[in-house]
Amino acid sequence: MPGHISLAISDLSRIDQVFRRGGVPLQQVMSAMLTKAGQYLRRERSFEGVEFTPKPYAVEPEFAGRAAEAMREIVRFEAEVIGPIIAGIQAELAGEAALTGGDASQINSTNFTAMMHNVIDQMLLALKADAAAEDAIASLRAGEKTVIAVANTMGSLLGELVTLSNITPGERIDFSFRDVMLRYLDRTRWYSERDPHSPRPVRRYITDEELGEGLDVLESASLSLKDGGRLTPVASSAPTLEPVV
Repeated sequence: MPGHISLAISDLSRIDQVFRRGGVPLQQVMSAMLTKAGQYLRRERSFEGVEFTPKPYAVEPEFAGRAAEAMREIVRFEAEVIGPIIAGIQAELAGEAALTGGDASQINSTNFTAMMHNVIDQMLLALKADAAAEDAIASLRAGEKTVIAVANTMGSLLGELVTLSNITPGERIDFSFRDVMLRYLDRTRWYSERDPHSPRPVRRYITDEELGEGLDVLESASLSLKDGGRLTPVASSAPTLEPVV
């Protein structure tokens, strides 16, 4: 009996394009509908007998406080400097459009506060990295099969670092939570401009010249974040796993 998918599209050879365009949401909806129709079976491995028990670790509260101070520095820079600049650019574009009688380009920027949940996840990783590595080493020495899972791999951030620093496979990355915060500080300077006649937005970077007096605020924030004693490395214990593995 032909499946429902064959009835949903005239050319089955294009089904892969449909799924790629729809992404994960479409795949989830499709699998749910096929399951309901009895044309898709879900087989799941039982985790019966497997315990998932949270294990408390002693962490450094002072580090969390310093990380919160670093976040406040970025929020202050964004509010005092970046926000007014973005508003000025939008007003200027609107004025130009009014003179020509056309539609104004739209400016979009992602506020740091909208990404702060990612920063907090990375801070929690920094707080628990050493303890997790020590547990993994103990597990390996006990002959157990050890799996380390993280909620946030920071793949995008690490990818940027690898590209900018020309790091080759096998090289150690000198990367700390301080670097995480400095990258987020720099990200506040990026925005996208969408021309009403262009299908794709253009990414733009606020230059030092455009920052004007705000450059002093940026330098103050950068110096504060670069203080090595303030922010503990994210993965300081990672190399200790190497001899064990």
